[in-house]
Amino acid sequence: MKQSVVILLCLFAVIGAIHSVEDNDFNKMVLRKLDELNDKVVELQQENQALKHHIQRSTAKRQALESFFPATEVGFSARVSQHVKNLTAHQPIKFGNVITNIGNYYNPTSGMFFVPVTGTYLFYVNILSEANNNIETELVQDGSSLAEIYSGAGKFHGAGSNFVIANVTKGKNVWVKVHAAYSTDMSVHCCWSTFSGYLLREYETPASIVG
Repeated sequence: MKQSVVILLCLFAVIGAIHSVEDNDFNKMVLRKLDELNDKVVELQQENQALKHHIQRSTAKRQALESFFPATEVGFSARVSQHVKNLTAHQPIKFGNVITNIGNYYNPTSGMFFVPVTGTYLFYVNILSEANNNIETELVQDGSSLAEIYSGAGKFHGAGSNFVIANVTKGKNVWVKVHAAYSTDMSVHCCWSTFSGYLLREYETPASIVG
């Protein structure tokens, strides 16, 4: 009887030891899995932080690009639609054939471009003279010179061009006029004579056109 009790106690002890080992292995496995999950969480946090930095950089680049391009679209291009004869000193040249007029700020009737917003503009002028003559013209902002163009090639038609990047004030007008001092003929040959402008950068909100 005593031997049977001893044997049973031994069996219980062995079974308990086995369960203890199994519990320890299970606990170790759980801890290992928790460590793996923790490492994964840290890795995901690092990736998330990297994505935040990438988004911030992308947003900054986008904002920089948006600040460079003007909020108001302004641009025009026109050419002389027919031979212009008998111009007088300082007379505006009318480029009546409108090719592009974004915002409708160029007036082909007067030849003048109304400046809708203060900003930096690019203007380009090309003038073709009549044969055997030369003509000097001038790009002006409300009468103040921005650029001058000389056109002439002896007995042939001669083209002269110029472009300028200028800060121009809202509400003013820009046009091309005859600069009579060095002109032998007050005429402009049609079709190849052009006047163009484009807003590069805006500094304030648009103005309304009066009249």
